Amino acid sequence: MDNVDFLPNDLAQCQRLLLAAFQQARELERGTAESEQKAVELNRVLDETAASYETLQQEHAATLDELEWYKRWAYGRRRERFVEDQGQGHLFELDLATNPDLPEAASPESTIDVQGHGRRRKKREIDWDKLLQIRHEHDLSAEEKICSCCGRQMDRIGEDVTRELELQPAKLEAHIHVRPKYACRYCKEDVCAAPLPPRPIPGGIAGPGLVSEVIVSKFGDHLPLYRLEDILVRSGVYIARSTLCDWVKFAAELFEPLYELQRKLVL
Repeated sequence: MDNVDFLPNDLAQCQRLLLAAFQQARELERGTAESEQKAVELNRVLDETAASYETLQQEHAATLDELEWYKRWAYGRRRERFVEDQGQGHLFELDLATNPDLPEAASPESTIDVQGHGRRRKKREIDWDKLLQIRHEHDLSAEEKICSCCGRQMDRIGEDVTRELELQPAKLEAHIHVRPKYACRYCKEDVCAAPLPPRPIPGGIAGPGLVSEVIVSKFGDHLPLYRLEDILVRSGVYIARSTLCDWVKFAAELFEPLYELQRKLVL
């Protein structure tokens, strides 16, 4: 061989050459292992990136669908009316042309007129027995009860009853609680007086009826407090809406035990 002439004849020099070649091979093997490890790591990163990209695509599609739904809800029609084809078979992916079992869509010329019928609504009668009955007697005078023909007293043979529905507006009343005080004129120490009746708001001027009216007007009739303030002004009393708000707060605290009891019963 031609390369045989380049080999040294000295044994030590041959050993050095073999050692250098061995070290160079080890370095090549080490570099190859590192390259393979980097390739494995790159493949793992690529797989994770692909999976993350697919997840992001799905989330993006779901977000677009949700956005489209919100747009239809905010700006779309309030009634589902489909005018793009005849009938609503497209909702169920049905094709009338390819499915002979389905009935054909009715044309405007083949429509059938149905005789209209009036629906009789049940008449609601007023239950007069549930209302407070106030009877007003409109009787004739004594002279008018004398017959003009014979001059005799006429007899009562019946009566005509006419009902009239009247509203008694709510009115404010001032309830004055007077508590006489008693003391011994000899001892002059003990002063006794009857206790005040319980009040919904301690130290307040509102009675139970007024507090109930405020709560029912606000939460039952959905009447704002500033309108209730104007209503009370028309009755001759000015009560600030901040005071009305405090009354609602105290009433809520008063009803809190009842609320907790109802929660326990429901749970």
